Amino acid sequence: LAVRFSHSGRYLVSGSDDTVAVVWELDESAAPTSFGSSEPALEHWRMHRRLPGHTSDVTDISWSESDTYLATVGLDSLVIIWSGDTFDRVRTIRGHHGFVKGVAFDPTELFLATSSDDRTVKVWRTHDWGLEASISDPFRSSPSSTFSTACRGHRTANSCSRRMR
Repeated sequence: LAVRFSHSGRYLVSGSDDTVAVVWELDESAAPTSFGSSEPALEHWRMHRRLPGHTSDVTDISWSESDTYLATVGLDSLVIIWSGDTFDRVRTIRGHHGFVKGVAFDPTELFLATSSDDRTVKVWRTHDWGLEASISDPFRSSPSSTFSTACRGHRTANSCSRRMR
């Protein structure tokens, strides 16, 4: 359901409906091969670690800018913060009352934003994982049972802001 590269390019994390996020590591020591092709494969990825913790689908993933933290969210209403170094669980946030479908760190790593079917976007402080703000007014009339399109990066900002008006 979701896949994200770490900013360093060393890791790739996938999240799915089996409730587990999986960390894949770029294996630079593997001999590049490509089945059925005369061209060699450029990369080889191996499973590095499974991240169990959700009890339902993992719907989105975000890395902090320095790869210090990894956040996963899911249909179990949980936000789980993982260490980007050891992949140990740092914190589980139980602040939403609906499916959590979006997550993003801000570029300064001071905040984490999550969006949910409970018609809120919540902003969490990364120094203590406490709630900084809960934004609900723009979403009061939004349907709560649909997946929304995530707004990522500057290229989609204009189309996303038009959808939110």
